[in-house]
Amino acid sequence: QQEKILNDEAHMNAVLNTYIMDIAKLLDDKNGSLTLDKVTAIVSRAKTLNTFRELDSSKIIRVIRFLHEVGQLNQQLHYSPVDLSTAELHGIDFRELAINRKQLSQLSLVGIFLSEATFTDIEMDNIN
Repeated sequence: QQEKILNDEAHMNAVLNTYIMDIAKLLDDKNGSLTLDKVTAIVSRAKTLNTFRELDSSKIIRVIRFLHEVGQLNQQLHYSPVDLSTAELHGIDFRELAINRKQLSQLSLVGIFLSEATFTDIEMDNIN
């Protein structure tokens, strides 16, 4: 059973690393936006939703942190956030995303289904 746990953890780490490298390349190729053109928006959405399905909540929050830090989950004047609607996320602790586990701002999670999500003691502003 310990071997299965280690294999699952290694698989999730590989999925996460591949996702970050692929999305970083898309960001570089598309001048820092995953949503300016329709095809890139569809590809990034599909890749993100598929990645969510292979990860546990501690790794999913790392994907969300990555997308947030590269400006893809906040409302910008010149482009929309990545569409993650229909994602079903369970047990996500948003304190992991918050600055110093206390402040969270400029985050768009429109259309995401959250269950057992934690936002305890987080000051939030401009959250959609």
